[in-house]
Amino acid sequence: MNVAQEVQGTASGGIRSESDLRGLRVGVRSGTVSEALLQELNAANTGPKVSILPVTSIRSGVDLLVSRRVDALLGDNLQLS
Repeated sequence: MNVAQEVQGTASGGIRSESDLRGLRVGVRSGTVSEALLQELNAANTGPKVSILPVTSIRSGVDLLVSRRVDALLGDNLQLS
């Protein structure tokens, strides 16, 4: 899995594992393994949930990052190529 996050004025580089996605708005293609991973993370966690936002393509997800409507994108290598 690959996570893309727009740098928004912080140098923290805060996403190191899938658990770091908790509480964030994450763009993901519907019906993918990436979406299932986020759903499992939400089901197993009693803390903040990931807000799963469907994207039609990685390109549209990048547009959402630039406009700050999502905090991160999640996808596999096949989706990114």
